[in-house]
Amino acid sequence: MLSDILTFVLALAVCGMAALCVYCYRLGLRDGMHVQEGIAPEPAKMPVKATVKRTDKYDTILANIDAYDGTGKGQRVVK
Repeated sequence: MLSDILTFVLALAVCGMAALCVYCYRLGLRDGMHVQEGIAPEPAKMPVKATVKRTDKYDTILANIDAYDGTGKGQRVVK
């Protein structure tokens, strides 16, 4: 029973990796052809607001770790 589940999971992972390899290969071909034609590929866009919010969250968490003295005193709320 366990070996059947393991075999199924591994087969699914291999198929998923194969599909991912084909997708990445096609993406590379598309970008390479654009560069060959002189068109620069557009960079991946990162949402600036989410990055800033995430950084603030991690800063608060690290400040809480630094201020920890065994009690809840001096801890900030993480949103």
